Amino acid sequence: MNTIKNVWEFVENYYPNYSGCDMIALNDDYLKIVNMELSGNAEQMYNDEYEGQNHFFGGYLDAEQLNSAVIKHFEALLADSNAYIYSKAIEGYLALSGPGEVVVDLLEDAMERVSIKLLKNLEYGEELELNAEYTLYHYSEDDVIVINRTEDWEEIYQVLYDTNNIIFEKL
Repeated sequence: MNTIKNVWEFVENYYPNYSGCDMIALNDDYLKIVNMELSGNAEQMYNDEYEGQNHFFGGYLDAEQLNSAVIKHFEALLADSNAYIYSKAIEGYLALSGPGEVVVDLLEDAMERVSIKLLKNLEYGEELELNAEYTLYHYSEDDVIVINRTEDWEEIYQVLYDTNNIIFEKL
């Protein structure tokens, strides 16, 4: 598996139809404008917005103030565009990873929530929801504590502990 080095590499890998997407191209133009690397469509967009701002302010702003207003406008558009693109890339990643991987993460999360103090204070017959998928259960007649999948009550791990250690025994 390749290691992803930055956010945009994640987007390139998981955004649906990355290379043919108008939103990605538009985002690239916003970034060029914010970085004042004006060429092609980015230059045209900048000039159109500059003229629009100049008309809006009726000539009261000098060139530096107009440039600042235009850049702020495109910074806001870039932030909104990034948020949309990142959310689509995350959706693409989740669609490819499937539900099993999410369950594994929730199981690890549930296991990390179990502490010796929690185990010592768990009453016989008590159920404690660890997260949306898993529940800790102390059998009512035994000193047996298990982690169950809440949906179907399947026992996943028996939890053993002493004063310093917790052991998760796969069932």
